Amino acid sequence: MRIALISPYSDITSLGVRSLAAMLKKCRHDVRLIFIPENRPEITGLGDSWGEAEAEIIDQCAELVKDMDLVGMSLMSNYRVRAVHLTQGLKRIIGPETLFIWGGIHPTISPQECLHYSDGICLGEGEEALVELVRTLADGHDHTAVPNFWFNHGQTMVRNPVRPLIRELDTLPYPDYTLTDDHVYSFESNCFQKMDQPLLKASMSSGYISGIRQKVAYQTIATRGCPHNCTYCCNNSLRELYGGKNYLRRRSIGNIIGELQQVRSRHPFIEEIGFSDDSFFAASAAEIKEFASIYKREIGLPFFCLGSPTTITREKMEALSDAGMYGIQMGIQSGSGHTQKLYKRNISNEKILEAARILNSFNSRMIPPTFDVIIDNPYERPDDCVETFRLLLRLPRPHHIQVFSLVLFPETELYRAAIRDGFLEDSKEMGPIKEYHHRRGNYCNVVFALFARNAPRPLLHLLSWQPVVRLMSSPVPRLVIETLYRWYRVIKRAGEKGPGVKIDKPSTP
Repeated sequence: MRIALISPYSDITSLGVRSLAAMLKKCRHDVRLIFIPENRPEITGLGDSWGEAEAEIIDQCAELVKDMDLVGMSLMSNYRVRAVHLTQGLKRIIGPETLFIWGGIHPTISPQECLHYSDGICLGEGEEALVELVRTLADGHDHTAVPNFWFNHGQTMVRNPVRPLIRELDTLPYPDYTLTDDHVYSFESNCFQKMDQPLLKASMSSGYISGIRQKVAYQTIATRGCPHNCTYCCNNSLRELYGGKNYLRRRSIGNIIGELQQVRSRHPFIEEIGFSDDSFFAASAAEIKEFASIYKREIGLPFFCLGSPTTITREKMEALSDAGMYGIQMGIQSGSGHTQKLYKRNISNEKILEAARILNSFNSRMIPPTFDVIIDNPYERPDDCVETFRLLLRLPRPHHIQVFSLVLFPETELYRAAIRDGFLEDSKEMGPIKEYHHRRGNYCNVVFALFARNAPRPLLHLLSWQPVVRLMSSPVPRLVIETLYRWYRVIKRAGEKGPGVKIDKPSTP
């Protein structure tokens, strides 16, 4: 069987796609990887297309997949319209004989919607499922009964159950970086290029973690799942899909180290490691210490990771910073008790401050920590923002604040609540989704932006004072600010260059 796997994401890390490729290659199938990076919809607003390059991308991609037996595409909700355009364009060119399968988080949470455009969708973890599907197709048997998959079958929809979660993550092969048949689209030369070592290095260099210190970073994950169940996060939907039990799983330390040793051997230009786990710190102190000791001895590269306030301790920080951890990103999301309850984040402000103080005490060994905050929550009122402002003012400096506009992803608990309460229309159309960098034009968001720019504390105290916030959020000032913000957006959009814009990455912890 010949399989093409397409990643429309903004960088070439695509851990899910690479894991699927590795699993298929392990079973001796030919796999072609196709990457279409750049034009990040989160910042450019081009989530509905690749702009002027789209027609050329579709035509050239058709040449790469025309002889394939199966074409798979992974997509998050931000990329769903691009997936529609690409799939429809490819089907129009190469005909209906090739089977098009969508997988990833968006087909998992919105399977019926996605089946309007693909031949089939894969729910949840796909490694074992895809191998079985390919084997069934190769044997000429009925593939519509394979667990994890839904299919259009004539006028009916076949809905198969989801197989259990993969418990033993060590049984999975490492993400595929063999470069045997990888192709990446270049927006500079307007064509697909065969991936080689120099091109892989250049592609890795444009990633989020590589941009922190301008060093080539390799990204991976040590776990699957998340210890939290935030109502706005896709993990909320995935946890429900699998019954919520034993959702967080962990690779062995030897397995993680083995992956890093292999990728360093193949690609010696890698300078740093980025752990993209939703909460790297969720491991016990003993596990963290063991990992840190082996990592320092066997790998020794600087690394970056994510953490959450309830899992960060001084003991863990000591071990990881000694092993080479140079930076950490922690989700705060809100300082409002009302909002924390809405998000199901049972983390007190004092616990957040305790974690922040621990991170601050390591500033001599690391870059300042990054704290994430969510804004534009339709349930929040100005006084909720004031509570968050008060928390941010208590955070020890230096630090970096990232603000992300709340995105109501389909089928999360908060999404369903917003539809029920009239904050969101229950649309069945596969249209563009709101992006997390497209913020509302209001006074509170202006103040959040000043926090993100580390404005002087006296100024922030004044601007975030409750009477000032209430006054500036009243009808007349609000209208003036909204009007000015609309003009600002028009001017900014006119000056945007499109691909290659560096932005921050949100965390979910």
